[in-house]
Amino acid sequence: MTYPIEFWLALSLPVILLILCYRDRAGQQAGLYERGVSQLSALVRLTQMLQRHRGMCANPEKRDSDARRQLIIQIESLAKKTFADANYLGTGEVSALFSRRWSEIKGKPEASFVLHCVLIESTLAELVTIADESGLTANFESKDKSDIWTHLTVRPQYTECLARIRGLGTRAANLGSCPLGLKVQLQYLSKQVADSTVLNAGGRGLVAKVKSELIDPEVIHVSGDDFFDHVTELIDKEVNHTQQFLRTL
Repeated sequence: MTYPIEFWLALSLPVILLILCYRDRAGQQAGLYERGVSQLSALVRLTQMLQRHRGMCANPEKRDSDARRQLIIQIESLAKKTFADANYLGTGEVSALFSRRWSEIKGKPEASFVLHCVLIESTLAELVTIADESGLTANFESKDKSDIWTHLTVRPQYTECLARIRGLGTRAANLGSCPLGLKVQLQYLSKQVADSTVLNAGGRGLVAKVKSELIDPEVIHVSGDDFFDHVTELIDKEVNHTQQFLRTL
């Protein structure tokens, strides 16, 4: 029996529509992935800048420097570009928190360590939100989720411990001695670094350096600038690891 062309067209039409629908959905998902990766990269950069600004605020010489003023401009520009995006996948809470806390930080930089920490913790949590909303987390569930977990949660938290050590250690070095309160905080952060699953030679060396040059001596001889620069190099390497991972997605 021979069927007319209309019959075959009627049979094939649902299949064609299904294929087109699938391709459209796949294209939308790919666009969502791309947007998520771009926003994650921007948030990682913003967090790195905020961490550097916190460290500079702990150093009187850097606090009133042109470098800090330039960094402020860069932070505000990137934050505006990131949070004002109509397609931003994160929460509005982080944007609102940034607006409030950033004004307070700029108004009193010498007493802004805790405010920086609150703001940075919010940007770190936002990494997970964006990964979820863009579908990246779900995509990795079918492959190896440990990679995205390491690069978007474990490593950024490890880097934040390094950055807090940089700020507190710089403050102690500038004081010339390490008060009990700073010692306790540096000991706690050193333990967090030592216990991290992404601990490396640089982190182990920093833990030893903090103990021998900041905590144990009655008089600290390392300069605030030298300590700041040493830890900054370690932080930049960790951030580069995360950015390189994002470029592979």
